[in-house]
Amino acid sequence: MLEQLREATLGDYEILAELGSGGMATVYLAHDLQLDRRVAIKLMHPALISGEGMAERFILEARTAAGLSHPNIIPIYAVRVDEDLLFFVMKFVEGRPLDSIIAKEAPLPAEMVRQIVSLVAEALGYAHHRGVIHRDIKPANIMISTEGQPILADFGIAKVADKQGLTLTGATIGTPTYMSPEQCNALPLTGASDQYSLGVMAYEMLTGRPPFDADSIMTIMFKHINDPPSPVLERVKDCPPDLAITIERMLSKDPADRFPEMGEVARALKTPTITSENKVRTQLVQFALAGSNRDVLKRVSTPRSPIPSGISRLKTRAAAGKVAPPASHAVAEPRGRRTGLMAGAVGLATLGFVLAVAQPWKSRTAGIPDAPPAVESTGVDSLPTVTDSVASPVSRPPAPADTEPPVTKQPATPQLHAAPRPAPVATAATVATVRVQGPVTLSIGENAVLQAESRDAQGQTLAGHRASWVSSSPEVVSVSASGQILARDAGRATITGTVDGISHSITVTVPADALAEVSLKPSSVSLLSGDSITLAISLRSAAGRNITRPVTWNSSAPSIATVSNAGVVVGHSVGTATITATSENEHGAATITVGARAPTEAELRAQVANTVQAYANALESRNIARVRELYPGMPAAREQQLRVALPDMKDLQVHLTVGQVDISASGATARVTGSWIFNDGRRNTLPADNTYQLERRAGGWVITDIR
Repeated sequence: MLEQLREATLGDYEILAELGSGGMATVYLAHDLQLDRRVAIKLMHPALISGEGMAERFILEARTAAGLSHPNIIPIYAVRVDEDLLFFVMKFVEGRPLDSIIAKEAPLPAEMVRQIVSLVAEALGYAHHRGVIHRDIKPANIMISTEGQPILADFGIAKVADKQGLTLTGATIGTPTYMSPEQCNALPLTGASDQYSLGVMAYEMLTGRPPFDADSIMTIMFKHINDPPSPVLERVKDCPPDLAITIERMLSKDPADRFPEMGEVARALKTPTITSENKVRTQLVQFALAGSNRDVLKRVSTPRSPIPSGISRLKTRAAAGKVAPPASHAVAEPRGRRTGLMAGAVGLATLGFVLAVAQPWKSRTAGIPDAPPAVESTGVDSLPTVTDSVASPVSRPPAPADTEPPVTKQPATPQLHAAPRPAPVATAATVATVRVQGPVTLSIGENAVLQAESRDAQGQTLAGHRASWVSSSPEVVSVSASGQILARDAGRATITGTVDGISHSITVTVPADALAEVSLKPSSVSLLSGDSITLAISLRSAAGRNITRPVTWNSSAPSIATVSNAGVVVGHSVGTATITATSENEHGAATITVGARAPTEAELRAQVANTVQAYANALESRNIARVRELYPGMPAAREQQLRVALPDMKDLQVHLTVGQVDISASGATARVTGSWIFNDGRRNTLPADNTYQLERRAGGWVITDIR
C-alpha cells in the first residue's frame, strides 16, 4: 500500500514516515514538493473502499472538512482518487493527541479543561452552523499543537445535513465511550449529540476517567441511555461549581435539556483572564512537546525533490487533456503503461531543458535581431514553440565558437521579418504570510477595525491584496467584509483573516459585564401542597443589560418548599419558605406560602374510615382518654358505662366497618356496622349497627354523636 501511494504521488509528494493507523485509514507524513511544506496524507485502507458507501463517506470527509475554515479545525488541501487508492492531503499539525495527554497527565487542571472545551465548542459551533455534525468527538480526534491550541480533526463520519443518502450505513458509527444516548439508540442526530460527546470528554479530562466504563460495548451503551453519571463534585471536590454544572448539563440524557447550541457552552464556561489563558496555553505547549510527533520529524529529513518540477506539470497537463470519470467509478490505466508514460515525460522534460539552455535558434551574428522570446512554457506545451523557432525561415548563420551572445540586444531599426518584443507582463507577488492586527479585548458594544498585513517570501509588505474575514462565534464578536468587528456579548471569538488562501487568526475576548442585580419573579407566590411554579430570574449589569451567570438556588425550609437548579419550586407542606438565588455575591429572593390542598371526596371518606378505626382501636386498648379525644361529643353517662364495663371484657375485639358516607359542608354521616367480641367467663358477641356523626376540625376528624 505504501509503494502504491509513493507511485501515485510521485513528483508531487515525498512520503517520509507513517504517523499512525486506525480502523479506517493510515496517516503518513509527506513533503509537498511544489510548495515545500510538510503535509499529512490520510490513505483509506483499500479493503474498505469496496464496502457500502465507504469510499463516498471518505470523499465526503475531505469535502466536508475542506469547506470549514476555522483555526481550531484542521484544514484540507486536496483529495485524490488514483487507481484503487483513495486519499486526501491535509495540514500537518505538529503536536500531540489529547488522548495521549489524558492517559499520562489526567486529571487535568480545571482551567485547562475549561479552555480546551471552550475552544472545541467554538469550532463545533462553527461547523454546526454550516450543517456539519462531527459524530465522533473523542480525545483521539483532538490534536494539541505545539502552540497550545486544540485542533479538531477527522470529519470522516460527519453527517452533512443535505447528504442524507450516506447516513444509514453509518447510523451508529462512533466510539461507544463517547457516544450520546440518541447515537446509541441509532436515532437521528443533531449538534446536541456532539455536545454530549464533548461533555464526556470534559468529564474524563477533569476526573481522570469517563463517566461510564465497562468491559462490554453493549453495557457502556446501556449506561449512556439509562444511568446518570456520578456528580462531578463527588469525584473532584475542588472543581469550580459552574464548570461542574456546565458539564453535567452537557451530559443530560434528553437533548432538549442540554445547551441550545455550542456557543452557549462556550459562554457558560466563562472567559478566563488573559493571565490565566496564557498560563494554560504554556502548560499545553509543554504537554504537546513532551510527547509530540516531533520525534518523527527528527527521524526523517525533507530534502528538496531531485525530480524536475516539469514532471508534475506534465502529469497536470496530461490530466487536463482528458475527462476524468467520477470519483466513485475511477478506472486507472495499467501500471506498466503509467510507468512508460512517466519515462516518456522525463525524456520530454529533459529535451526541453537542453533546448532551453542551448537555444540553437537564437542569432549569434551581429546585425541580425533576436527572434521574439518564446512565451514561458510549462511542460509538454512548450515543445511546439521550440520547434517552430527552429524551423523559422530566417537565415541564422552559426556564431563563432568563441563569441558569447550579448546579454541584451536592441536593434536600431526594427526588421520586417522580426516580430516586436511583447511588453513584460506584471505578475502579482505571491502572499507567503498573513498577520492579523487589532485589539484582543473589547467591551460589549465596542467596535474596531482589523488589518490583515500580507508579506511575500522575502518579508516585503504587499499591497492590493484583499482579505476575507470569518468569526468563530458571531454572536460574541461579529466581523464585516471590511474587517470591522463588533463585540456583541461576553465570551471569546476567533477572528480569521484569509488572503490568497493564507490565513492568520487572533482571539478577541469580550469581558463579562459586572453583575449588579439579581431579581426573581414573582417575588411572592402562594402554592398548595403538591403544586409547583418556575421562578423567572433576571441578572442585570450596572448598565442595565441582561447578562448570564451561574446561579445557586436555596430554600430556607425544604420541608415546606424545595427548589431545583432550574428555579422550579415545589410545595410540600403548609407553611412559608424563602427561595434565594445567588450569583457572584448578589442575591434575589422570593417568598413561597404553601397552603393545604382541599382533599377529594374519596380522600374525605378515607379519612372518616380512619377515624372510626382509630376509635375501635382505643376501645380495644381500654384507653378512655383516647376514646374521649376521638369522641368529644360522648355523653358523660356513656363514658361512665365504658369505664365500668371495659375492665371486665377480657380479650376484647372491636370490629367496625364503615359503609355509606355522606359528606356535607358541616361534616359527615357514616353508617357503621360490626361487633364487639369479648370473654367474661364465656364468649360473647355484641352486634353493632350505628350512625356516626363526624365533624372536621383543625386536628382532623372527630365523632360528635353515635346513634
